[in-house]
Amino acid sequence: MRSDVTGYELSAPPTLQAVLAQMASEPRRHALLAGGTELMVALNTGRLGSRSLISIEHLRELRF
Repeated sequence: MRSDVTGYELSAPPTLQAVLAQMASEPRRHALLAGGTELMVALNTGRLGSRSLISIEHLRELRF
């Protein structure tokens, strides 16, 4: 069963520190998104537990 994407929220904090602060403020609520292949498989099978996604793909600190 596919998940309905309208039931999910996506945020893209501008810095790594902002991502860490958001995750710390609500432990185990968010899933990180950096490309999303595995996440899309989970979404398409209805097995994505987290309804809040945080994109980290744009963060320069994580590119190496």
